[in-house]
Amino acid sequence: MYRSKLNASKWTDITKGLPTRFGFALAVPASEPNTLFTVPIEAPEYRCNPGGALSVARSRDGGKTWKFLKKGLPQKNAHVTVLREAMTSDPHSLAGIYFGTQGGTVYGTRDAGESWFTLAENLPSVYSVSAA
Repeated sequence: MYRSKLNASKWTDITKGLPTRFGFALAVPASEPNTLFTVPIEAPEYRCNPGGALSVARSRDGGKTWKFLKKGLPQKNAHVTVLREAMTSDPHSLAGIYFGTQGGTVYGTRDAGESWFTLAENLPSVYSVSAA
């Protein structure tokens, strides 16, 4: 994963602290441009959560450091994938973050990822999530 600040003329690798240099989903709340959310995967060859524990990585400093957020997410046998378009934030000043899995579950948070809740289960694979 990379980040650019200067019209894409210079890119900075922001994967230090993540389990792999490969990522899919990313959400950036409009009111907090230095806050990033992503669902880390184990490896490009195994695009599921490391160790079968679902977590969301959050950076509040543009990707310099990451914190892994797990409260409310399954920590056993959660071998899921979150595709590129399946994570988003809403436009509120205290942004909600939402993501869906290929296993058909949609999760959300209203406290910057400190705790997660299940919005829907038993859906077909979730390819895209949007919020208004």
